[in-house]
Amino acid sequence: MKKLVFGLVATVMFGCIGNAQEGKENDKRVNVEKLTNDLLDINKGYVQDYQKRSFKSWCQIGVADVGGAWAGCWAGGKIGSLFGPQGAAIGSGVGAVVVGAAASYGASRMASTGLNPKLLDERILSYDSSITFSNPNQNPFDISCGKRHNELLVSLLKNNNAEESTDLNNIYINIKLNDNEILFYKEKIDATIGFYSMFKNSDDIVETFKNLIDINVTDSILHKIMNNYIDGVHATGNLDDAIKLTNEYEAYIILNEEISEEQRATLLMGFSVARYSFNFWN
Repeated sequence: MKKLVFGLVATVMFGCIGNAQEGKENDKRVNVEKLTNDLLDINKGYVQDYQKRSFKSWCQIGVADVGGAWAGCWAGGKIGSLFGPQGAAIGSGVGAVVVGAAASYGASRMASTGLNPKLLDERILSYDSSITFSNPNQNPFDISCGKRHNELLVSLLKNNNAEESTDLNNIYINIKLNDNEILFYKEKIDATIGFYSMFKNSDDIVETFKNLIDINVTDSILHKIMNNYIDGVHATGNLDDAIKLTNEYEAYIILNEEISEEQRATLLMGFSVARYSFNFWN
C-alpha cells in the first residue's frame, strides 16, 4: 500500500514549489542551523509519550489537511493567470481551501482511522460553519482560508456521508463553490481527486505527507519548516496542544525576517487551515 500511495503522490503532484535557483537563494538568506534548532525547541514543548487512539485518528486528518492545503496553495499560484491581476495570490488561497478540504475528507474516510460513524455524524450536524476561532497572531488568511476550508469540509461530509454516494470523478458534486473555486477545480479536478484518493487509501498519513513534500518542494527552507511542523504535531498528545503548537509556529514565521514573503504566505495559509481543522475535529 505504501508503494501505491507514493506512486499516487508522484502522479497527482501539482508541480514543484519554487525551483532549484530559488532554493539556493533562500538558503543564503536563512540561518538554517538556527531555524532548525528553533523549530526543534518549539516541538520539544509539546511531546507526549501517550496518545489516545481517538487523537491519533483526528491527528492524521489534520496532517492530511495541512498537506493538501500547502500542495493546493502552490497549484493555485501556478495557474494565477486565471484569476486576474492578483491571480497568484488569489489562486494560492483558493487552492489551499479546495485541496485541503478534499484531503481532509479523504483522510476522514480511511478505514484505518477507526472513527465512530455516529460520533462523526454528530460532529457534522452540530458544527456551525459561521463560527470563527481564536486568531492570536492575526493570521491574514484566517477567514479566507481557514474558515472557508471548514465550510467546504462540512459540505463534503454532509453531501457524501455514505460510502456508496461518493462520486470519485467529482467529489465536489452538489457542493456550492464560489467563482474562483470553480475555476480552480475545473483546472485541477484530476489532481484534487487524486489527493482525496491518496489520503483515503494511505496506511500512514505522516509518511504520505512527507513523500508529498519530498517530491513537490524544492525550496529547502519550506521543506524543513513543513516537515518539522508535522513531526511536532504528530508528537502532541491532544488537539488543544496541536492548536497551541500551530499558533507557536505561526508566530515564529510571522516574526522571522529571513524568510521571503512568498514563503511566509504559503506557510500561513497552511497554518490557518490546520488551526480550523483541529478546532473542527476537537
